[in-house]
Amino acid sequence: HLAAKEGILTGVSGGSTLTTAVEVAETAPEGLVILVMLPDTGERYLSTPLFEAIPAGMSEEEAALFASTR
Repeated sequence: HLAAKEGILTGVSGGSTLTTAVEVAETAPEGLVILVMLPDTGERYLSTPLFEAIPAGMSEEEAALFASTR
């Protein structure tokens, strides 16, 4: 979800870190600030089944967004 929907390419450690933070946030007092650091990158997982549903190329919309940030 992080890679496909949020553009954050992290690995298994990062995903589990974020999942734990979300669980903590669900019961945290209102107004509490929670900082989460994702400790790894997902590059090494790109050739595994974890990312097989994500297309290798950019869509026209993604390419336009990329071009607009250069």
